[in-house]
Amino acid sequence: MTLLPSTPASVAAAVVTSADGGRIFASTPVRVVTPGTAADVVVILHPDRPRQTIVGFGASLTESSAAALRTLPATQRTALLTELFSPTDGLGLSLLRQPLGGSEFVSGSHFTYDDIPIGRRDFALDHFSLGRDGTTVLPLVRQARQISGRLTIIGTPWSAPAWMKAGDSLVGGRLRTGTAYEQAYVDYLVRTVGAYRDAGVPLDYLTLQNEPMYSPPDYPGMPMTAWQQIRLITALAPALSAQGLPTRLLGYDHNWRTGDDMVRTLLASSAAPHLAGLAFHCYAGQPSDMRAFADATPMLMVTECSGSAAAGDSAAKRFSDTLGWHARNLVIDSIAAGSSSVVTWNLALDEDNGPHRGGCSTCSGVVTVDSRTAAITRNAEYYTLGHLSRYVDPGAVRFDADRSGRDTVTAVAFDNPGGQRVVVLYSQDGRARTVNLQDGDRTLQVTIPARSLATVTIP
Repeated sequence: MTLLPSTPASVAAAVVTSADGGRIFASTPVRVVTPGTAADVVVILHPDRPRQTIVGFGASLTESSAAALRTLPATQRTALLTELFSPTDGLGLSLLRQPLGGSEFVSGSHFTYDDIPIGRRDFALDHFSLGRDGTTVLPLVRQARQISGRLTIIGTPWSAPAWMKAGDSLVGGRLRTGTAYEQAYVDYLVRTVGAYRDAGVPLDYLTLQNEPMYSPPDYPGMPMTAWQQIRLITALAPALSAQGLPTRLLGYDHNWRTGDDMVRTLLASSAAPHLAGLAFHCYAGQPSDMRAFADATPMLMVTECSGSAAAGDSAAKRFSDTLGWHARNLVIDSIAAGSSSVVTWNLALDEDNGPHRGGCSTCSGVVTVDSRTAAITRNAEYYTLGHLSRYVDPGAVRFDADRSGRDTVTAVAFDNPGGQRVVVLYSQDGRARTVNLQDGDRTLQVTIPARSLATVTIP
């Protein structure tokens, strides 16, 4: 390797986090080298070939997250929220996807914003109320929003109110057939968006239904056909506009590979012009499955992907496996496939991965808050998100980065609105690898440790 005579520290900087936890946002040298210097991998940056604009990176402040955070003393809770959301003094998380009503991650019973006794109907929405969310979740979202100053918020219902559904239950059942019930659900969603705005939590985006091709057996859900979604979208978009609500709609909101036919039907319908993009989850398929729709819709977004583990896994194995999977599939491959976001699942959970009522018992949060000791554990999701959110700003533009050499090292690259260039790399190799970043007429070299995630910033 040949070093150039002058290698000022201001040229570039890099941090790495390793799957074994031995390095956590650890500084690592970036060297200016002569073009052609030997390396295991060469990444050629092409800022003249721009791709998608980044919306943000984050998680969901569920009712369970709020319950976990509220076990902390107020000063410690504020310090943790600052650590998570501050773009100057923290991780810089810039996106929240909020359940509109209850999901499986609740601290009490399942709920929506218009729950009434079985057998009754409320087409006028006289009993509408944000209820528990208004007093427990939204104050924390407002605080996060104030700390961030740049927070994008997506709203997603897990179910319509039970009275709108066949079977009169939040668990199981579809939206009742007929224009009256579909209009009631549209009215309910418009009322919800307006109530969030009035509560100081304006929703930037809205999806119609979480995972519309799945009916959970023990927590709220509501399967929807593509044609039902089309009718709802074409009614909802003008209804939001008529109320002066600028919230934009996202379609689908399910796995990378579960509903290709549903997505194609949506995009070929009268609903397509009303969609700001498509939302995807990570629980089936591959990130590259999204790419088929990149040219057919304005935006792709990954809106949910929880870390998890097998029962009995050690903390070290859980950290290693989650960091590796999320780094490869979310940080690199999802962004490379065109996603404008990476959203995990719960922002915070307690020491028992809860509270929750049904659903996943091994899902992890970005942080774990021990309700007995107030100890905070920063999980693998904290670091995978942080390698993006600390360095890649909302409004950044991903551009092409061509790679040659070992295929165990992958990369994505961005230009921030302020002009800083960022390259995020992941090596799943079992040994350290040298990487040359060819940026115009200069070449930078960084060594990435085994099974590590790295972020390089270039002024």
